[in-house]
Formats: sequence, structure tokens, C-alpha cells
Amino acid sequence: MTIVNSRYKLIKKIGAGSFGSVYKAIDIDKNQYVAVKVESKSSDKKRLAHEINMYNNFVSSKFIPKIIWYGSESNYNFLVMEHMGNSLEKLFEQHNKKLSLKTIIMLTIDLLKVLQYTHNNNIIHRDLKPDNIVIGNGNNSCNIYLLDFGLSKKYRNKEDGHIELVKNKSLVGSMRYASIRNHKGYEQSRRDELESLGYILLYLLKGGDLPWNGLPCENKQDKSKKICQIKSSINLEDLCLDIPEEYRLLICYAKKMKFDSEPNYDYLINLFQKLLINSGYKYDKNYDWVLNKEREIIIS
Repeated sequence: MTIVNSRYKLIKKIGAGSFGSVYKAIDIDKNQYVAVKVESKSSDKKRLAHEINMYNNFVSSKFIPKIIWYGSESNYNFLVMEHMGNSLEKLFEQHNKKLSLKTIIMLTIDLLKVLQYTHNNNIIHRDLKPDNIVIGNGNNSCNIYLLDFGLSKKYRNKEDGHIELVKNKSLVGSMRYASIRNHKGYEQSRRDELESLGYILLYLLKGGDLPWNGLPCENKQDKSKKICQIKSSINLEDLCLDIPEEYRLLICYAKKMKFDSEPNYDYLINLFQKLLINSGYKYDKNYDWVLNKEREIIIS
């Protein structure tokens, strides 16, 4: 077993990507689990240095994992962070792609707050997807976190203000949840994050069945073009058929925003808080996975 920084003992690989690998590890000093991202120094797509710079913009770890250590050893770069619970994608699969409406509405409220926090720290994530949304471990399983800031970017700074709109850019992030403007090569901003969130929530509400899933394509460019065509041409009323109207309103709101506009997060959060109440639910953080865990304890 490899030991990083004479302290973090790698146990097993729990994820991988173009950047490298993620391992579950144990902090020998504190006897607690951590997550370790590993990247080869010879990789063409080194992202850990950029990712740690993004994490350093956050004033707290309210909605993101705590960063524990970053450094290099031998031919690798390492990022050690708080070990989190399952991703939203994995939870979705564990529940046979059927989450309750209450759980999805509460998630909507949570994720709007996560985006508000991220954006208030001058960062756009640029790779929103269920794999990058996780719950906390143990008693924190009712808390939602956002991770993997390797593709993230500052959309404004003190000197120059908001970044400028640039065109003819390559798509960044996951095609399934990308905004239409992202597909078309426009620089992303906060509006694109809200549109991506809308597609993520539709994915959950529709049991994973989106019209642009599984398209036969020759290459990534062809796939992006076909997905963009469907997203651009489909009637939102049809896309949001048999689901609460508020989700159509969220996507419409995002699409109508100007490039440098600040979202009215309070309006959007209030929209779904009202939906929750009108649907007969309370915001009690009793998500489907929390309730299932309680049932398991009672049965055992």
C-alpha cells in the first residue's frame, strides 16, 4: 500500500478520470478516512494545482469538502480532502432511478443554495452533474456538497469585474447537462449553471430518461451538435410534461438571463419552498436515503 506524505495510506481506488485517480485512504494520525486525488506529473491534463486554487477562493467548507493537504511526491501530485458519502448518481441508481418528489424538491432548494454560495465566491463550477454532487458521511448524510473543481473558473475579479463573453469555445463539462450556449461555444457564466441544474433535476424527475440520452454519434462533436439540436428545438412544455411547472420556469429563467446577470437566488429558492409546502411536504431533510437508513437500523 502506498503512503502519501508519511500519513495517508491508500486503501482502494474509488474513481478515475482524465485527470488521474481518486482513492479512499486512511489518515494514520487521526485514524479516519480521507479521499486522495492522484495525478501524474507527466499527464497532459494536470488539474490539481488549478483545483486547489479554486478551493482556496472559498471562505468556508459549508457546501464543499474540506481540503486537508496538497503536495507532490515522486512523480505524482496529491490532493487530500474530506471523505464524502455517495454521489447523487449512485444514490439515484441505488433507488432504481426513482426518487420521491419530496426528495427532489428539497435537493432543488439545497442545490440552488450551493450554487449561490459558489457564485458568491466568484466561481462557476462548469461541470455540474450528479457524479459531482455528494452527501456527507454518517450523520452528515442529510447535507449536500459539490466537489471536483478541476474545470471551474473565476467569472469575476476585483480588478476587471465580470469576464467578457467569448465565442467559438470548446464545450466544457458533461454534454448531458450542458447549457445550449455551452454547446454553441459561448463562454459560460452563472446562467449556464442554472440551466445545467435544470437538466439535472429533469433527469431525476424523469427517472433518468432525457430525450438526448444514448444518441448514436460518430464523435464528440457530432454528439454535442445532435444534443444541442434537441435541446434547442424541443418544446419546454413537452419536456416538462407531468412534472411541476416550477422546473420549466427554472430553465426558462436561466435561458432568458444575460451573460453577466446575477441570478435572483432568493426568488428561485422561494419558488421551490412554496412548491414543497403546496405539495404537502416539510423541509425536514428526510431524504429517501436517510429514511431508508433509519428503516435498516430499525429492522436490524
